[in-house]
Amino acid sequence: MAKKIFKNFVLLASLTLVVLVITALFAFGSYVDRNTREELGYEANLIAGGFNQGYSLEQAGTPGEKRARDREELAYFRSLPMGTKRVTVVKPDGSVLFDYDVDAGRLGNHKDRPEIKSAFETGKGLSERYSDTLAQKTIYYAVRLDNGDVMRLAVTRNTLLAVLYDMSAVLLFIAALILGLAVLLARKLARKIVEPINRMDFEKPDLGEGYEELDPLLMRMRSQKEALAVKEAEILNQKKELESIIKNLTEGFILIDRQNRIISINDSALDLLSGKTLPVGGKKPESLLEVTRQPLIIDAVESALRGEKNELELKLGSRNIYLMVSPMLNYEQQVIGAMLNAVDITDIVQREELRREFTANVSHELKTPLTSISGYAEIMKSGMVPPEDMVQFSDKIYSEAQKLIGLVQDILTLSRLDAEQEEQRSFVTGEAQSLTDILLHVKEDLEFKAESMEVELVTAFPCEPAIHAPARSLYRIAYNLAENAIKYNRKGGKVILSTLVEDGMTGLSVRDTGIGIDKQEQGRIFERFYRVDKGRSQEIEGTGLGLSIVKKAVLLTGGKIVLTSIPGEGTEVRVLWEEKK
Repeated sequence: MAKKIFKNFVLLASLTLVVLVITALFAFGSYVDRNTREELGYEANLIAGGFNQGYSLEQAGTPGEKRARDREELAYFRSLPMGTKRVTVVKPDGSVLFDYDVDAGRLGNHKDRPEIKSAFETGKGLSERYSDTLAQKTIYYAVRLDNGDVMRLAVTRNTLLAVLYDMSAVLLFIAALILGLAVLLARKLARKIVEPINRMDFEKPDLGEGYEELDPLLMRMRSQKEALAVKEAEILNQKKELESIIKNLTEGFILIDRQNRIISINDSALDLLSGKTLPVGGKKPESLLEVTRQPLIIDAVESALRGEKNELELKLGSRNIYLMVSPMLNYEQQVIGAMLNAVDITDIVQREELRREFTANVSHELKTPLTSISGYAEIMKSGMVPPEDMVQFSDKIYSEAQKLIGLVQDILTLSRLDAEQEEQRSFVTGEAQSLTDILLHVKEDLEFKAESMEVELVTAFPCEPAIHAPARSLYRIAYNLAENAIKYNRKGGKVILSTLVEDGMTGLSVRDTGIGIDKQEQGRIFERFYRVDKGRSQEIEGTGLGLSIVKKAVLLTGGKIVLTSIPGEGTEVRVLWEEKK
């Protein structure tokens, strides 16, 4: 501010100086011209008076008398000490009788000169003429003499421009001096004006401090400052809320500018797109290329920067990623960057694949017994079955119908368990159920099946845990595990049902001495319709859904499954729950 005031003062002083100098020069020039004209008129009248007084000759008649008069007249004017002034005598016919500086014979007729013409008519004449080339001005004053001639007195002086040129050095010195004084004065005044303003605390402006004229401004500043503080607090809170939301989103979120520089990114985006996690206090990536170099993503971002929206489904490692890339616009609807939203759809894709596989398997499993039932019924309908074989055919139809009923029941069970999982229903409620009673009940129900397959079914209860879960769910877990152990055992084998305590958890164990499970298949045995022994799958009764039901029921009751198996020696499945204090 002080600099601006200083510059304005200097400029004002300079302009004032120029105006004053020009005004003074014009005033001085006018004064000199007026004095010159007055002085020239006075001298001309004085010379003419002297001439008229001393040389009042009578009218000459003869040529000799005229020549004598002219000689006397010339002698008078030659005797005058004129200095810088020029005297010219002009006859009534306009011819020049005498000129102080130039031979009269070389001069032309002067009758039409304004001052000469005016003198012949009125007795006196005044005129000024300029020479642009010489930058000079000549003032003429003419007086009519008593003898009828006109005497003209002239003085030549420099024009104002010439005077300025001649005085340029002096004028420049004066201008520099005045300008220096103006600079000093401007600096002092600027300091004096600005000092009270500089002392003001604009953070907490007080009215009446410095200049009263500033009070309205200070009031507006105070009001605006308060409004800005409120707005700033709101924006800061909104920013923190937005950052918190973005940070905690499970979906990946990235904002980038037109130079592919990252404006904002959350941990989920970094994890989904690059498979990396940001350490605590670690520096976030600055460029999109530090996150991913996938050509499809880079192309989608470039397309978004051109104003186009893109949706992609990518396979990144073991994950399926849905990516939406949209242009980011300002208030003028101009593209200023791109926004990326990444969602992990691996579970969705897997569930969809499982649904398709489940549908195909259900169709196959339903078709097999229905085809068998239809075939036997058709043969019986045609009358081709002997009476003694009708019971056998009826048994076949009944057996396949039971398989079909069991399959439908298992499918309905899984569907119900799936629905309960999606509704986030917890089964860890109700009264505690004794696992010992559950296992004894299972042993009783499977005793006949075990004997028919020559498998020994035994129990062992080193402890008597109680689990807070529905008895039906615990029974289903134990029954399906035991039934599976019986079916995939060998003749003369054994299935042991027992309770256990392990790592602060309680649960049950189903161990057999059967065929065992290869290591590469152990992770899949709980999949729906998956069978370990493909060669025996047709011989062994079952729907292929038993272990899937077990897995679903264990998850819903808050337990976990531990599988241990050695091919050729047997398998043990342990189901464990946290002990309730």
